Amino acid sequence: MSKNDENLGFRKNFMRGIEKSNGELVFLCDQDDVWMPSKIELMAEAMENNECIDVLACSYTSWYTDGSKTTTEIVGGGHSIEHINYPDNILPVPPGCTYCLRKSFFNLIIPYWIESCPHDCVLWRSAEIMGTAYAINKPLILWRKHFDSSWHV
Repeated sequence: MSKNDENLGFRKNFMRGIEKSNGELVFLCDQDDVWMPSKIELMAEAMENNECIDVLACSYTSWYTDGSKTTTEIVGGGHSIEHINYPDNILPVPPGCTYCLRKSFFNLIIPYWIESCPHDCVLWRSAEIMGTAYAINKPLILWRKHFDSSWHV
């Protein structure tokens, strides 16, 4: 565990955290997300069985402070793993808390990251451009959303 000497902001903090990680597969999360029991197993298995995947996002269920929930599928339907085609993809960037990524991929793109770009945006768009972005169409996290947050929609 490490502690920053100063507040780095979320962008630099996530990138530094990934940089300091030791494993080849890195899962991103926020402090108040709830992971489904099968999240790590399903996503790690998909990554291990498909070397062509650098970033794998999962579908998610938004969980609001009033108790309501809505599920968002990244693409398609069912519980398949699907390739995200660039430039055909016009989807917004999935939230980083849904990602499993390869550390080797991160090491490849980190020299090109600019600090004003959020971690999930640079990871997802880089993988799209490289043809290595995929999604598993199973909601594997409850993404807690607060109505007073700028990210609640």
